Amino acid sequence: MRFLKRLSLYVLIFLVLTSIYKDLTIGSTPKRQENEESASIKHVAFVVIKQKVLPGDSFLTIIEQINAPHIFLMNVEQMRADFMMLNPNVNPNELQAHTYYYFPLYHAGENTE
Repeated sequence: MRFLKRLSLYVLIFLVLTSIYKDLTIGSTPKRQENEESASIKHVAFVVIKQKVLPGDSFLTIIEQINAPHIFLMNVEQMRADFMMLNPNVNPNELQAHTYYYFPLYHAGENTE
């Protein structure tokens, strides 16, 4: 009986360690499937404009000012990705006042496909 308890304990420990290893190396969440809406947003055309950041401005306030008529149609993550593509090594959450950055000006309804 004692042998079975030890064997069960070792098997349980092995399974827990295997599960932890898998979560740390591979991950346990499935990859996010892109739906049609986010896939089409990837192909939205935009023009690059240079904008000076004023004190109190944030990435989202500037994007909203630039793209005001149709900002609600855009995916925030895609806007962040476009901004980071235009400004390598710049965190959109840490913009410096009195500094110029490149921002995307999106065209509503136009795709680059």
